[in-house]
This record gives sequence, C-alpha cells and structure tokens, in this order.
Amino acid sequence: QGSFNGYERDRLFVPTDGAAPDRPWIDAGWLMGLDDDHDGRAVVPIDADGDGDQDLALWTLGGLVYRENTAPAAAWTRVRLLEEDGTPALGARITVTHAGRRLARRVALVEGFQSQVSTDVHVGLGGSPAERIEAIEVRWKDGSLQRVEAVEAQRLVTIRRGQALNVFVCNDDKKCHHYNYYIVVHKMPPNNSF
Repeated sequence: QGSFNGYERDRLFVPTDGAAPDRPWIDAGWLMGLDDDHDGRAVVPIDADGDGDQDLALWTLGGLVYRENTAPAAAWTRVRLLEEDGTPALGARITVTHAGRRLARRVALVEGFQSQVSTDVHVGLGGSPAERIEAIEVRWKDGSLQRVEAVEAQRLVTIRRGQALNVFVCNDDKKCHHYNYYIVVHKMPPNNSF
C-alpha cells in the first residue's frame, strides 16, 4: 500500500491553558499515542461504547481505526435538538451553563474533511461527574429561544422545538426512566445573538 504523504505522522493540536482566543496550540498527538504514520483522511468524535466520553474514529487509506478514550470519567451532557417534525435541528445553537461557564455548540452534520458527525451535541463539562447543569438555552434557526434550568447531567437530553423537555435516564442495569420538564419559550428577533 502506498502513501500519498510520505507517511507523515498524525497530529492532534490542543489549546494551552487560558481563555485568550489567540492562545497557543501545541501538537500533543505523540503524548496521547495518536501520532500514527498511516494516511489519515478523516476523524470524528463518537461515543461508540456509550460511556459518555468522546472516542475517536479515524478513516485511513488502510481502513477504519477506532481509539477508545480511557481517561477517568468527567462530567458531560449530550443534547439532541429536534424540529417539531422530529428531524434534527441543523444550525440551531445550544449554550450550556455549568459551574459559572457558558459552553456554546451548534448542531451540524459535518465538522471536517470527509466526515459526518452525530447531530447529538456532546458537551464536556470538565471535572468529576456533575449532578446538575445550571441551564440549557436553545437558539432555534428562526431566532426563538428555549431555556430549561436545573437539568440533570451525565445523560442524553432531548429537546423538541416547542414542547416539553424529555430526559431519558438509563441506569447501569439498563432500566430507563422518562422525565418531562416545562420549558418557557421566548421569541427573540433573529439578529440578537448570544
């Protein structure tokens, strides 16, 4: 099998500490054991084993490579945004408020070259597993805003536009429970941003 790039090593760039948008990034691929010398074509984060952390699936000229995240458990939530007809709310934006920080994400299908990602938005909250998220705000494509407060963390939260918040909680024994929360919907002009 040939190489299109001379067997260059894969790289993984991570930001250094700090909040400045121009903070330096470093290549940490070799530190994390991700600097393979195959011809990588695409990489996507995926929770393939259902443990709440993001694993990596890499597409290479040699085939699919799976890398499991074996780091200690940290706090997370996954948000599924659906339009009224049940389709993914592509382009909608969520902001999760947790421990005084606001973390924003968009619902997308593509986040890189030759890759497709889940429309479920994974939000890493850091630290040890959390019990509650202060708030989740959803800015729909038409500018309307939905907000829910005091949502339990460590689970998939499904928000269907204009309806109550649905939370499915599955225990280790695979027994699942369903909860509904009331959401207040605020209509905002589309030009207002977070």
